[in-house]
Amino acid sequence: MPNYAEPLVPFSAEEYNAFIHGSQLLGIDTTNLHADRLRPGAAPTTSYELESNFSVVDKSLFLRFECTATLKGDDGEPVAHVRVAMVLAFSFVGPEPSVAVVQRFTENVGLMMITPNLREAIHSTALRLGYTGVTLPIMKANLDVAIEPVEANN
Repeated sequence: MPNYAEPLVPFSAEEYNAFIHGSQLLGIDTTNLHADRLRPGAAPTTSYELESNFSVVDKSLFLRFECTATLKGDDGEPVAHVRVAMVLAFSFVGPEPSVAVVQRFTENVGLMMITPNLREAIHSTALRLGYTGVTLPIMKANLDVAIEPVEANN
């Protein structure tokens, strides 16, 4: 799977909009759900890590998101981990999107679509371990994508 370490290239608003208008959500799948209670004790704080990558196969785009919640005790050390991975599957028409278009699509569309699912999975899994109040905050993909200016048609 390609990832966001690839060099960013500019793209036009027309290219992005054509991809948006030609794409359709096919499904949301949970591909991994894992939790470990490492030791007894309360978990007053939780930190979160989000990773994403993608693949394009034929006329389908797969966006994979993996979120890890680390629940920490009063001493700041982990007491539990909850990890969930989910994939958004899209079909699209037209040419294969550039890496930059997929990055922007991931940040603007994919992340907003997957966040409620990640939040529920992390919350309910932590609850099964006995931890209440574990709620995924608003997440940002931190993708920097250059968009080349588009000249107005006069």
